[in-house]
Amino acid sequence: KKLDSSIAVTHEFAAACAHVGHSFMQKKDYARAKRYFEEAVRIMPSLATAYNNLGIIAVNEGDVDKAEELFRKSIELTETNEKAQAECARAYVNLGFIYNNKGMFHHALGILEKALEVDASNPEIYNHLGIAKCGLGFLNDGLSFFKATLELQPEHGAAKTNLMRVKEVLVRNANVSARRGDK
Repeated sequence: KKLDSSIAVTHEFAAACAHVGHSFMQKKDYARAKRYFEEAVRIMPSLATAYNNLGIIAVNEGDVDKAEELFRKSIELTETNEKAQAECARAYVNLGFIYNNKGMFHHALGILEKALEVDASNPEIYNHLGIAKCGLGFLNDGLSFFKATLELQPEHGAAKTNLMRVKEVLVRNANVSARRGDK
């Protein structure tokens, strides 16, 4: 009984550290947030949300390789846990973001399709899928994903911008084709 009580207190303290870290993260005080998330992970190494947030901090610090490692750790801890599917989807999206930014669009596509299986209601997944599709040259597919993002979240700024840019490219390509007489 004493051991159960100690475990509960430890879990609560780790969760409290993660909560404080999240508060600092929202204020963009990444140095303080990082200390709290690291403490949360030290106390409770299975706390996937802390790894995910540490990954976001690593991206902001410019350490993309470390971020990728942390997102993968979060996925490893959550992908088989039915109760942690939202966190798993978040880690997949973050990893997809890394791959898109590295120009690894095939990798991003695979990861983001897994995210879609976990959480089909997350607009970020569709937006990042659109980026990956466009990066691979499938502009019409990308357009469809940006539209799907906006159906889920009509005020999604990045998706609006992405949609507008892809439409501009498609119109430009159509005009060039028309001038050349392509069919």
